[in-house]
Amino acid sequence: SIYLYEKYKDYGDLIHAYNASVAYLHHNEFEKSRYCLNMYKANGYVDQQSNLLVQRVEERLDILQNKIQMDWPNKTNYLRNIAINTMAANKSIDIPSDEPLVIDLIALYILCNINELKKLKYNPEVLIAFKTIEQLHNIYCENGDKLILKIIEFTKNAKNVHLRSPSMESVLNNRENKLNINQDYSDSLALAYEKGYSFVKAYDLPIGFYKDRFIMSGIGLKTIKFVK
Repeated sequence: SIYLYEKYKDYGDLIHAYNASVAYLHHNEFEKSRYCLNMYKANGYVDQQSNLLVQRVEERLDILQNKIQMDWPNKTNYLRNIAINTMAANKSIDIPSDEPLVIDLIALYILCNINELKKLKYNPEVLIAFKTIEQLHNIYCENGDKLILKIIEFTKNAKNVHLRSPSMESVLNNRENKLNINQDYSDSLALAYEKGYSFVKAYDLPIGFYKDRFIMSGIGLKTIKFVK
């Protein structure tokens, strides 16, 4: 989407600006996202359905950039609740520092909550699924958890952190094996499997499916690796 926008913008064709805005949003590039959105709005007539989509992105940007004051009285923070329950199952947190990793949403939140995101500093590469970033945005917009902003800043500034989506083949394979239970977790799992990277996970969800049964790794923050 970003490539198409950059390619055609100099010709006055801004039809791709909206998609570029959403793509920049998922890259946590909020200013670029807003710029593309404004370009799309200025492009002329925008139909009603498109206008609703634009409003949603604009509202999300306003919240993520703290441009509007939100009221979050007693909002349930299910991410924090899951993370706290998961942490209780760990006596210690050991993450390999000398190999590339994929990390899921709950594991990221746990590391941020205990001020240990620095544990990921020395890995050659840390992959985070775009769906994980989307979910972070969703949760922050729902309850205003400040830890999420710290995670977003970390993903923007850490040079070894890269945002990725799994291949369509991996997505379809997860669906076939009934592992598309939770989209952000499913994409993280697919990335770990297709890349052959260690998977730092804290979701209490299956890591595989064999003979009509789910394969579980147990409760807690764990690092697993798939052997093909």
